[in-house]
Amino acid sequence: MKRVLKGLFAAALSVGLCFSTVGCGNVKDGSKIEKCVITLATESDSNIQIEVELYMNYTGSTIEHFKYLAGNNYYNDTIVSNAKDYIEFGLLDSSRNTLDDKYAAIITNDYASKLKLGSGDRNRYTSANTIVGEFFNNGVQDKDGKGSPLTLDGALVLKRGLQNVKNSDGSVTEFAEDTGKGVMAFTFGTTSYFSSASDFAILGKVVKDNATDDEKSSYDRLKDLMTDNASTEYYYTFVCEEAGHKCNEYGHRFRKTDDEMERYVDGEWVVMDSKDEDVKTFLDEFEANGKYASVLPKTEITIKSIEFKKK
Repeated sequence: MKRVLKGLFAAALSVGLCFSTVGCGNVKDGSKIEKCVITLATESDSNIQIEVELYMNYTGSTIEHFKYLAGNNYYNDTIVSNAKDYIEFGLLDSSRNTLDDKYAAIITNDYASKLKLGSGDRNRYTSANTIVGEFFNNGVQDKDGKGSPLTLDGALVLKRGLQNVKNSDGSVTEFAEDTGKGVMAFTFGTTSYFSSASDFAILGKVVKDNATDDEKSSYDRLKDLMTDNASTEYYYTFVCEEAGHKCNEYGHRFRKTDDEMERYVDGEWVVMDSKDEDVKTFLDEFEANGKYASVLPKTEITIKSIEFKKK
């Protein structure tokens, strides 16, 4: 009997050590880990697999939101909409249309109204069905009252919206913290936008230790993809509400050369006359609202699939 009790005690001690040790089994940094594989495609490579470890304890509701969207094919066959300082996806389809209608068809009132944030009483979604930001500076903490220990280097994060949210009852949500939809980003801690880990829901980290003799790690492959595809072509999503503004009159696709701005018209790039007063107005608005301009990759990068596994 003593021998049995001794064995049980040893087993319990082993489990306790596993849950308190970084990298033991499916636990890291005090969190349960699930795996995610995001498969990307370019013209030259149709099977770029990026492995991500999802930290379930820190942003569990946001991860569930991401998995629900992915499970309903929200991301499949969409394109990467930014590949300069960070890699962004979930904003545009293959025709470069925004995914708002697709999002609304998946995150419905019936689905969103039933869910709470974590195990608390706070609603997971606003009345506009955007998701509440699950990060420290939005009042969301882990069980120990601390923020997530994860950094933004090699992180998978939920990108917040850039404009206030108009709710179904006519009210406006002014807090960017609660304006997230389905746009995700891989960050590398190199941009002023993703500067504070306390201001973004970090779902997981891109794996750095899965390199083989034939292939770089997921982290290095992703950085190479971003570096190789950096460009000067912009997709401008800003929607003007004030009369007289020119920011939507010229379309959405632009690119900069050394001293000129070009816009994409009927399959061709056309130089914009900077001496024209209307063009000057647009250029001033473009400069002032640069945060609404995504830097499109040099060659198209498509999200093929997103798969989840617990081990």
